Amino acid sequence: MKKHLLSAILVGFYALFQSLLPVAWAGANQWTSIGPDGGGVAALVISPSNPTTLYANTGNGSLYISTNGGGSWSIAGLTGPQSATSVNILSVDPSNPSTVYVGTYIGLFKSTNGGGSWTQANTGLPTNNGGSAATLLAIDPSKPSTLYVGTNISGVYKSNDGGVSWTPANTGLPMNASVTTLAIAPSNPTTLYVVTVSTNNGIVYPQPSSMVYKSTDGGGSWNPLNINLPTATSVTTLAIDPSSPNTIYAGILPNGTGTIGVIKSTDGGVSWSLASTGLTANAVSALVIDPSNPTTLYAGTNSGVFKSTNGGSWNLASTGLPSTQATSVTIDPSNPSTLYVGTNSGVFKSTDGGVSWNPASKGIVASAANFAIDPSNPNTLYLVTYNVNGDGVYKSTDGGGSWNLASFGLSMPTVVRTLVINPSNSATLYAGTNNGVYKSIDGGGSWNSASIGLPTDGSVQILVIAPSNPATLYALTSGTAGIGLFKSTDGGNSWSQTYTNSAYPYVAALVIDPSDPATLYALTGFSGVYKSTDGGASWFPANTGLSSAYVYTLALAPSNPATLYAGTDSGVYKSSNGGGNWSPVYTNPQTYVADLVIDPSNPSTLYAGANTLTDGGIYKSTDGGASWHPFNTTGLPATNVMTLVIDPSNPATLYALTSVGGAFKFTSVDLPTECLFAWAEKNYSGLFAPASSTTAVWFPYTYRHYTATKAYLGVSSIDSHVYYEGADGKTQDEGPTSYWFPLAGCK
Repeated sequence: MKKHLLSAILVGFYALFQSLLPVAWAGANQWTSIGPDGGGVAALVISPSNPTTLYANTGNGSLYISTNGGGSWSIAGLTGPQSATSVNILSVDPSNPSTVYVGTYIGLFKSTNGGGSWTQANTGLPTNNGGSAATLLAIDPSKPSTLYVGTNISGVYKSNDGGVSWTPANTGLPMNASVTTLAIAPSNPTTLYVVTVSTNNGIVYPQPSSMVYKSTDGGGSWNPLNINLPTATSVTTLAIDPSSPNTIYAGILPNGTGTIGVIKSTDGGVSWSLASTGLTANAVSALVIDPSNPTTLYAGTNSGVFKSTNGGSWNLASTGLPSTQATSVTIDPSNPSTLYVGTNSGVFKSTDGGVSWNPASKGIVASAANFAIDPSNPNTLYLVTYNVNGDGVYKSTDGGGSWNLASFGLSMPTVVRTLVINPSNSATLYAGTNNGVYKSIDGGGSWNSASIGLPTDGSVQILVIAPSNPATLYALTSGTAGIGLFKSTDGGNSWSQTYTNSAYPYVAALVIDPSDPATLYALTGFSGVYKSTDGGASWFPANTGLSSAYVYTLALAPSNPATLYAGTDSGVYKSSNGGGNWSPVYTNPQTYVADLVIDPSNPSTLYAGANTLTDGGIYKSTDGGASWHPFNTTGLPATNVMTLVIDPSNPATLYALTSVGGAFKFTSVDLPTECLFAWAEKNYSGLFAPASSTTAVWFPYTYRHYTATKAYLGVSSIDSHVYYEGADGKTQDEGPTSYWFPLAGCK
């Protein structure tokens, strides 16, 4: 290091670095999650023996664990072939919080170390159309090695050895019964209740209503209970009084309209009565009973959480819940005033018996459908979630360090399917939703409908903007009127239909030539690529050489739009003449390419996001697709990659959306920069300690923060200079990397 530090020239650098601390996890040369937190939760369970340990599976099938009472969550990932599957069963051993069972499409799995590793537990269980038939699991609280599984094709199965083997327990149940609910009486575990519907190979028959069956001999035999439900009404959940096995509550999903809510039996299911006073929800998905006071119940519904203190009349208990869809409720058995609820916006926690709720989802990422980067400010990001109840658009202004909802003005509930940014005015955004197109002129601060000319019943599936003429947009709609392509030439103020063709009901994507807004490409699945050169008025096939490949994605080289790459179900194809003909550049019949992106600064560099049933990954080519190599996936909890986005202002930064949800960020840091940091740590250990600190990126700086000495050492990608900041908060320009790299022996 120079003997003296040059005078500070970067005003405000200290304040900037201080602001980086919350996002210093944005490491270089590895993938890091940037959220947003709050993914939809399908199931939530608490360990009875260690109530600070909870497990949650999300709407996209990912499994999470918290060991601090919901303070934070981390992926409890399955490994190997099962890693790409979705979790639909979740149960925890009541005597051992580290023993967990999960069910996926390919089978039932067991972990004895809190999700650290998994073994199959399928011996004797049936399959359905090549996949697992298991849909539910219940554990005997008095003997946790005794398990019961409900299947979607052949009733109930029982294991007496912790899932090592299974045998049918169906005597008295209808043939081909699909079990939708399974409950064990806590005070008498040989008493069980199941809810069934009849099926044919897993296909549910139309029928009067759910049927409820009872066993008093541990599943040895079953007898039907008559609950006299209206036609086609379903029992969604059962809760049994922990002190009285004859007191049962059933949550109801009605047949369309009306409110039934909860019914109750006090004689073991012989007779039932309505227990829904005050319950305004028309669909109950979860019921739990306070173990210390069995007349206190909580119901998770499509209208939030309700509470009853007398076993039958209810009051809303949703203060602090932003979501009305409560899918799962669980109680801390050691402190029943502590509750957790899983919603379509994540996990929430109450410590006052449901009077108020606070977020408890840190680490549970939302399922992401779309991702966009502000072209004028790479630290401003937009993410669209898959939330079917309409959370919609999130915005970050600190590179993913934090996110805020940016959906004010969107008609709620709505499903936002896509979002695009005006490349010449990044404050102007457009959102394609199931209620048409919305436009924001203040960076997502507010939205207004921009659907004049679009079908009133139309859902906008695809929305694209012309890079060379941002006033031109195309929207693909679907609805009762069929598939239609609409065009706007005035920035979304009005739309006119440009094409309708019912022969191709599925269009996966639209891509616009970056130099010509009248040239478009449409991906139509097995029908391949179609091209229009007249703004979508007419189309012709552009498939020569694609054979029967199913096309998922298309990428155009920004500097040469005649060069195209198509991602298919068997690899990557390339065209050098605008889709006139294609040739394979990467083939793998076991892999489909979900997304392709081209480095805007070097069109010979491409990235492919791959997806398979068992594995996926990211691949990189630096020679225009002639050869491909696996790209670093360190830090990705799942390698099935759905979307890739390159930061246009810093192509070394790549974003990925994966099957586990949320967004992940990767910034490639060149070896000389890493080498310089290591050299400085070795030769100036008094300034840079502890050594080998994590390299982080905050555009335009690649830097390391040394906590012991409160120092920063960084390299700017704008001027290629080295910067140092000491404990006094003053920042110095240490000169160009062209001086330091040779001095440090870094090449």
